[in-house]
Amino acid sequence: MNIDELKKKIAIKRSASPKIYAVIQPDAIYFSGPQFDADSSQYPLEGREVVQALIEGLKQAECKGSLVDVTLNASLYQSFQIDKPNIPESEWPAALPFLLKDQVRDKATDIVADAYEVPNNKVQAYVVTKAFILELHQQLTTVGCSLGRVLPEQEVWPHCDSELTHFLLLQRSAGSGFKLEAFHDKRCIFQRTLRGIEAPITDSPSEILQLEGLALELQRSTDYLSSQNRQKSLHVLKVCCDEENNHKIVQTLNGSLSIKASLMSEHFALSGDVLLTGVEHTPDYALNLFQEHLKPTKDLFTLNKIVSTCGVIALLMSAWFAYEQFQLSQLQQRLSNDKAIYARLVQERKTLEEKAKSHKPSADKIAQVADTKKQIDKLQFSLDALQSVEPSRLQSYAGVLEGFADITTNTISINQISISGGQLSVQGFAQEASDIPAWVESFKEEFHLVGRTFEKLHISRDGQGHLVFRLSTKKESKR
Repeated sequence: MNIDELKKKIAIKRSASPKIYAVIQPDAIYFSGPQFDADSSQYPLEGREVVQALIEGLKQAECKGSLVDVTLNASLYQSFQIDKPNIPESEWPAALPFLLKDQVRDKATDIVADAYEVPNNKVQAYVVTKAFILELHQQLTTVGCSLGRVLPEQEVWPHCDSELTHFLLLQRSAGSGFKLEAFHDKRCIFQRTLRGIEAPITDSPSEILQLEGLALELQRSTDYLSSQNRQKSLHVLKVCCDEENNHKIVQTLNGSLSIKASLMSEHFALSGDVLLTGVEHTPDYALNLFQEHLKPTKDLFTLNKIVSTCGVIALLMSAWFAYEQFQLSQLQQRLSNDKAIYARLVQERKTLEEKAKSHKPSADKIAQVADTKKQIDKLQFSLDALQSVEPSRLQSYAGVLEGFADITTNTISINQISISGGQLSVQGFAQEASDIPAWVESFKEEFHLVGRTFEKLHISRDGQGHLVFRLSTKKESKR
């Protein structure tokens, strides 16, 4: 199988179009498909052109949108056996029209050809005019159908019987002559027109002579085939002759030939109907005369496609632009909100700063606070000093102070008492110097003051003329 056939196989399998099979015979066209039943499957030619009759038959059955496989009668193509070309098989379709130019009347550029290999280093080639294939394709297109495969009928006959691979076929279509074909591995390797045999051969005054002549021609052909292909013996003869009594032909040939004859089909008598049973089973590797280079190329960049693509792109760009605009509007809204919040916060900051300035204390208040702190520090120092004094000594100090309070007179005024390390120092004012000894003499009346001896006495006057005295005792010895 070559690449083109593989592509076609894949394309056909992917196609969802209903398939119709059309078998062209000299007298009629036979159809098979979902739109046809037994009564409408045969469309007579009646003098019409083959393509015209095919189109009319499809129109009548309303087959628009279908894929049509066409099987050609031998009268519509030519077949040859030639030496095998010394080129790759994939290049045969392009080379065969030029290799066969001396055997056909048409120009090499006006024909379509393909072939397959047969024994004895030969190839079986089929030729059809390019104009016929193109007309068939164009006319099918006008009715909304598409052309699938164009098959020579010799590619279909071996698939009318699924069990046979090697056999002979005696065949005649209505309106044509008798011919003998030999098939090996389901491929035709020999064909011959039986001259001198005129239809009808059964149910005619010369029936006996005709059947004897037919048997003689068949024997000669089988002998020739046996001599040419000794390793490929053919022992089965199938019969399918239109407008004949095939049973009588089979019976006569079984009594005259060394090979076994039988009907090609037990259910159908006409060649067109028999071929319809085989075309459905014809594999994809069969020769297709509707070759790839004849098929119209698909324009990838048509005006409609370009316009449609541009429209889709424009629509997508519009949608993208609208989305971006929406996003931009959302961001702008958020930016506006953030700016408003920022402005409000700045204003609140200014207000708070102004309020803070109004709450700042004056210099006088700051000085008062500083003085108060100093006094607090001094009091704290005094309190710490008192807390560091022993309780017994603290009670002694209290007794001294109570003693001074008890001997208070109108002539003596004390403004400072200092007790440090057992030494007592008293400072105050006196009216007269003589009042001081009398006051000291009264110490004897107080328990906490008795026995104290003053070492120093200092008397002076201050700036206002007041008499100031200071008494200091000796330092007490530790007991």
